[in-house]
Amino acid sequence: MLSNRDLNTLVAAAQYPTGCVFAADVDCPTSLARRLVRHGCLERRPGVMDIYEITEAGIERAAAYMETQS
Repeated sequence: MLSNRDLNTLVAAAQYPTGCVFAADVDCPTSLARRLVRHGCLERRPGVMDIYEITEAGIERAAAYMETQS
């Protein structure tokens, strides 16, 4: 289960245009990014350490969370 902190990070990541990436330890802690990868919400860019892209599942989860917060 994702915590509010996880979901808030997803909401922030969902603000990036599709295909854009963000860096762990810059935009969020590495441990949090790895947890979101395990949940299928982020994927790590091949060959690049700690650079992640939000997945379609991550965008959907962020949207669902934002709906519950309004």
